[in-house]
Order: sequence, then C-alpha cells, then structure tokens
Amino acid sequence: MRSAIHDIRNHLTVAMAVVEALADGKMEPTAVRLNGTYHALQEVDALIDGLVSAKSQHVRSTIHEIRNHLTVAMAVIEILADGKMQPTVARLNGTHHALQEVDALTNELATSQQTERATRVEQIDICGLIGKELDAIEALAVRHGVSLSVVRCEHVSANCARFFGEPLRIAEIVTNVLTNAILYTRPGGTVEVDCRREGADLLFSVRDEGPGVADNERTRIFELGYRGTASGNTAGSGFGLAIAKQFVERHGGTIEVENRAQRGAAFTVRLPTTSRLFTAGGMCTGCVVDAHQDLVCR
Repeated sequence: MRSAIHDIRNHLTVAMAVVEALADGKMEPTAVRLNGTYHALQEVDALIDGLVSAKSQHVRSTIHEIRNHLTVAMAVIEILADGKMQPTVARLNGTHHALQEVDALTNELATSQQTERATRVEQIDICGLIGKELDAIEALAVRHGVSLSVVRCEHVSANCARFFGEPLRIAEIVTNVLTNAILYTRPGGTVEVDCRREGADLLFSVRDEGPGVADNERTRIFELGYRGTASGNTAGSGFGLAIAKQFVERHGGTIEVENRAQRGAAFTVRLPTTSRLFTAGGMCTGCVVDAHQDLVCR
C-alpha cells in the first residue's frame, strides 16, 4: 500500500511541476512536454487501477474522487497537446488545482487498507519508455534549478523494442532514481543521465551533484524508510530508492551507488537481458552521433 501511494505521489509531483512551470511562463507548452505530462498522469491512473478492489467503502469513495480530478486534468492536458485549446494561464492553473486535489486525496489513502497491484509483464520499448520519463520529469528539474544532461536516442533501432518486463515498474525505477538525484542536486547543478548496453546487460546510470553518500550508508539507503545523514532538510520519505531496488531485483538486476570524485553520487541500474522477463535478441549497444549530428542507436 505504502509503495503504491509513494509511486502515485512521484508521478503527481512530476505532472504538477510541468503544469506549474507552464502557467508561470518558465517553459513553453510544447506538444512533447504536454504529452509527457499526460503520460505521467496515465501512470497514476494505472496505479489507481491496482487499488480498486479495496473492500473499504472509504477507500473506494476516495478512489472515485481521485479519478474525477484525474480525469479533468488528463482531459485538459490531452486537449492542449492536440491543439484544440490554447494553454492559457487560467486553464493551466485549473489543471494544477485539480492535481493538488488528487494529491490531497491520495494522502488520505496512506492510512487505508488496499490490495497490491498484480504483476503485468509485456513487451516494452526500453528506449521509448525512458524517453517519456525524461520528458515528463524535465519540469521537476526546472523547478529545482537543476539541468539534465541526457544521452538520448533520437532514432531508435527496432532491436530496442524486443524486451519483456513490467513497463510500470521500469518507469518507477527511472522516476525514483531521477527524482532522488534532482532533489539532492544543488540549484545550478546538473544531473547526468545515460542508458546503454554493456555486454548482455542494460545499464541506466544517473550522476548527481549532491552531497554524496557516506561509505557506511551505501547499502542502507536502499532500505525502506531509511534516510541518509546527508538528507538534511531535503524532502523525502526514504521510500524511493528502496522501491527502485525492489523493482530492479524483480527484473533480476542490481542497483548500486558510488561517490563521484569531486561531488555527488552515481547510481547504476543493471538489468540483464538474459533475465526471464526479457526475450533473447539484440539491444541497443549505445548511442553515437551520425553525420547529421543526431544521436542514433548502434
């Protein structure tokens, strides 16, 4: 239950950051950003799907109200992305308000009895999925004054789509690790993101410019509810990295952290392509710059 609530809050935080930045004129309302926000809200919707079998009348009523506000917000974002309405400040503020209501109602679920979401394994496009997460989380970085430096495939090889896993859980891995890096990086700093193949493994790495991790806490920060000594006043529940670790291990992978030479931490997620959740076959081995200066899979 607590994991589901934490995941819903993560996606809501991303969506609210986008809408707030658009309303304040800090970012342009491009189709990519609006679609990224819609994708984040779709993931909230999918997480709520896993809670609808709750027996408590209070939980069912609260879920119904969450769905109402979520439907309003998703409709606005979708229409704006389609160019059917202009992204006025009033509309964006209305969307932000709806998401605040969803957030408040989600908080109520934290003390309610729920059921766990069933595992759903399917073929996924790793490159496309990670790209959507990065598009959605950009506004969160902007809100905190942090830059994202991303190695991104603009032209994805068909081989990248030949995976089987849990799309929602892979998304949670990316969101949790990235959110952690952004929150701990000082304003004006940079979070570096890379995704590549190394041998038979898929590596997703995130390098921040935060305070780093004490040597005696490099394993403890992945424990549920644990917050490191460097957390200070940084917002957080101590759930994000623990949840990421759980989902990584569910896919037969590992997640590790090392301190960077100058400042910050480097998180590396390793997912084996030979895992039972993935099909055998080709993957992107990395990205290179082609003659047109576009990033392409190799």
